[in-house]
Amino acid sequence: MRGGNNTNGNGSGNDKNVQDDVQHDNSNLLNSDTTDGQDGSNTIKGIDGLHGASSATPQSSARWNALRQRLRENAAKKGKGTINRKARVVGQMSVVTEMQTGILPVFMIKMSMERDEQGHRRIPVLLNHLHLRISDSVNPLHTSSAVFRIELEYGDGLIRWVCYRSLRDFINLHTHYRAAAIKGYLGRPVGSTEGDVGVPSFPKTSLPYFTQLQRQGWGKGAGDNGKARFAQAQRSALEDYLIEIIKRTMFRPEANRLCKFFELSTLSITLASRGGYQGKQGYLRILSRSSRKDAQGSLLTPVTWIKAHEPKWCIVRESYIAIVDQPDSTQVFDVFLLDNQFEIERPKRLYRQTLHLAQDFGHGNSNETSKSQQKEIPSHSAALDGKDETAILTEGHFRDPGDDEYSGSHRSKADAKVSSHTFHIKNAERKLKLVANNERQMNQFIASMERVARRNIFGRKNRFDSFAPIRLNCNARWIVDGRDYYWQVSRALSRAKDCVYIHDWWLSPELYLRRPGSPKYRLDNVLKRKAEEGVKVFVIVYNEVSNNFTPTDSNYTKQRLIGLHPNIFVQRSPSHFQTGTFYWAHHEKLCVIDETIAFMGGLDLCFGRWDTSSHVLTDNHLMENEDAKGSSPQPVGSMAHSANLMGPGAEGREFYVWPGQDFANERVVEWHDLTKPEVDLFDREHFPRMPWHDIGLQLIGQPARDLCRHFTQRWNLLLRIKNHKRLMPFLIPPSDFSPSDLKKFDLTGTCEAQICRSAGPWSMGTANTVEHSIQNAYLKSIQMSDHFVYIENQFFVTSTEARGTVIENMIGEALVSRIIRAEREKTSWKAIIVIPLIPGFPMPIDHPDASSVRLIVDLQYRSISRGEDSIFSKLRRRGIDPEQYISFFSLRQWGKLPSGRLTTEQVYIHAKAMIVDDRLAIIGSANINERSQRGDRDSELACVVRDTDMIDSTMAGKSYKVGRFAHTLRVRLMREHLGYDVDADEVQSDSGEKDDDNRQLFIDPLDSKFFKDLWVSSATHNTQIFRKVFRS
Repeated sequence: MRGGNNTNGNGSGNDKNVQDDVQHDNSNLLNSDTTDGQDGSNTIKGIDGLHGASSATPQSSARWNALRQRLRENAAKKGKGTINRKARVVGQMSVVTEMQTGILPVFMIKMSMERDEQGHRRIPVLLNHLHLRISDSVNPLHTSSAVFRIELEYGDGLIRWVCYRSLRDFINLHTHYRAAAIKGYLGRPVGSTEGDVGVPSFPKTSLPYFTQLQRQGWGKGAGDNGKARFAQAQRSALEDYLIEIIKRTMFRPEANRLCKFFELSTLSITLASRGGYQGKQGYLRILSRSSRKDAQGSLLTPVTWIKAHEPKWCIVRESYIAIVDQPDSTQVFDVFLLDNQFEIERPKRLYRQTLHLAQDFGHGNSNETSKSQQKEIPSHSAALDGKDETAILTEGHFRDPGDDEYSGSHRSKADAKVSSHTFHIKNAERKLKLVANNERQMNQFIASMERVARRNIFGRKNRFDSFAPIRLNCNARWIVDGRDYYWQVSRALSRAKDCVYIHDWWLSPELYLRRPGSPKYRLDNVLKRKAEEGVKVFVIVYNEVSNNFTPTDSNYTKQRLIGLHPNIFVQRSPSHFQTGTFYWAHHEKLCVIDETIAFMGGLDLCFGRWDTSSHVLTDNHLMENEDAKGSSPQPVGSMAHSANLMGPGAEGREFYVWPGQDFANERVVEWHDLTKPEVDLFDREHFPRMPWHDIGLQLIGQPARDLCRHFTQRWNLLLRIKNHKRLMPFLIPPSDFSPSDLKKFDLTGTCEAQICRSAGPWSMGTANTVEHSIQNAYLKSIQMSDHFVYIENQFFVTSTEARGTVIENMIGEALVSRIIRAEREKTSWKAIIVIPLIPGFPMPIDHPDASSVRLIVDLQYRSISRGEDSIFSKLRRRGIDPEQYISFFSLRQWGKLPSGRLTTEQVYIHAKAMIVDDRLAIIGSANINERSQRGDRDSELACVVRDTDMIDSTMAGKSYKVGRFAHTLRVRLMREHLGYDVDADEVQSDSGEKDDDNRQLFIDPLDSKFFKDLWVSSATHNTQIFRKVFRS
């Protein structure tokens, strides 16, 4: 600082308190702690009441005041009390009182109809509920570089933030309203019948060069004491001036200018209820292509160029930058995510480089030549260089210009070569070129972005190189098979209040979530009902290349859903010719409700997935529960279909558990003609259905927010690259739950959870980044396992070579390495892997058109036991018997057709899960093959769950602590596969009954009594029986 012009906020003559405020990051957090004022000058001031004194009865006012006081006391106990205030300037009217008197509704209607001088809508902010305090100042005696820290609070602590304004900003604000007063836009102060009409006088005591101040010893040349007194009086005068401006504009559309001064916008108030951090707001011009593709303009004309380069209002938030056209708008123009590749760059200008080079050569500094050849240099906040005190005290929002603000001698050599107010921001997806109105505003935005980036949890390097961090104390619940999964989804959907996100490979609108099916719980009816209640439904489905290749008919799904209600939005992805993506698919299975509860795993919301643990093959008389008279329900008409049902009905519900195309067997015939979901695919009298085994996961709290971020990133990318005829909104990723909210709404649990994914250039728009954190999680979990790995997966293609093609995912190699280590250390270790008997494609394996089936079977055999690159061959070359360490199993069921003939079919393993040591579980949508594990092919989601609720167990015959989540899941799966009644197990567990002896056998999966005498023996015995009975 120069000339001793640094003055702290309370006039004490030192900078300690100012620096403390800057160093504590919580000062800018929404709902964060704020230091109470120490005296009158540092106490927040407020405007309250639309008409002064309340017109409500004294008794009601007393009750409401008592309630408000109690709420404030409760908030203060949590460390989030409201800031100390002076007495209200105009009355004590609360929002409740305003509504009771009918003032607020009238005022809101009035605001919705008003337009300011530029034709923009009034920002719907009640300025009478805005509280402000000018807490600190820097360089108060410097006319051009005096900076003031304004702490603001809206409502009773709904949102708190800080903005920095120079003395010149105050003068510009006064000039604007002075011109408005001349035009007659401003009136008398609120609640006053006297006084000047128009703008209040600017406080002359805030200007440091008046001779009156000099005579009082407060102006330039005064000692430290006088400077401190002047700083305090200056802040107080400016506070009073701002309050007078508020009183004159609070009912007028001209308040928009004041809202911009305070960095207050409609979207920022809307986002305040979601929590999170609010940083800098203001106008920036975006010179890069962004927003929706249809908004970018395909033809370059003067009109489109001007429109594309109009300034946009930008809001820096905790992990993203939200962009709208104007502060009054809530329609998001674009969202820029701050990830772990976020950078800010300052572009160089050629003429600046030339001048600087000439200066360097004149001084003999030729060593700078190589650096000047760089096109861009990274930016860093002025607050970080440790030399500029103004930058330090204002968190980088202002720099000290010295005596000559425009002197180049005070610029660093790096700054001398860059554009004065142009900068670039980039993340893993894209790069935006932004232009501020001036260098000061640019520095403020850069400082705010850098501050956010340092605190952003998504900007760090996370375990497994995932985009999401590890979340502690999470509520996680495993769900096995479609019946329980869809039931829980139906419960959550029925309680949706705000929004629903669905991301599926295939979605069947006519899917019944509860069986026997009733119209109330059919998926399309559920979504329509919630949309009519105001819930926004956003759906992403995979856009198949051809119905002949992948019979999912996503266009039918889209048209069916968007025809239900305008609140349902659907996007299909990818656009094949536009992106050049023909071979890869969006394979995630995700449903998030109200950004709070999420369902993921292997289950799409589509036909063929609903099943129970018994995995029955037939569906002819499954509604045979007899009534009191001993008769069972009968279908209404032999082939008659109710208007609200897909098939024959009985008592208002579907007669069949699997009506229409839901009764499926992909080994018999593939789905087709999905526009007629009520038509059976084949004769259910002669062919069995193929049972479907799957695993899902329910997550509540913070992991659900991470999944929302994944969904919004995908949704917004599609909006930017696709040409949509219908206007669809950009989505904003939610902020994290606060610890108090997690506790208040009981969103916590005992699990540690982390979301992982496979994502790459085509699926996420990350041109130079491929995320394969799912494969990383599999590899590390296998490597760190102590005793046991249990895998269920639809495929097993890994670490081999076939026909000159190398299979690059390393899961098979990780299993080999872990087995070699176990052999070397002479420790007990096993891998149990359950996969389908044969891929779920139609036609026998020897059919000429069954090439896909033969290829997959060949790759799986080469991965497991055939060829020199298989797991078995690698182990045998080292003298290790693979059957002592790794085993593969499949599932099969039998039943009776209506004719009485026995029939059999495989239970199709569609789960994608791994359990390690009964401590850790990975559940998701990723298969063990190249498509799912590589990252640059199919897009996938998975969650790594580790329960901190440890229970006593046994592993390899020794005492061993296991996690409740993984252990109970593994026991549940194994008991189901061995034919135990797991539904009865749950009833027994809920009733508190003791486990039977058979259940105790499942505790230790390495015990020979379980593995050899029960598991392997049952598999061998069943195989022999099936071959004897069903092989001709």
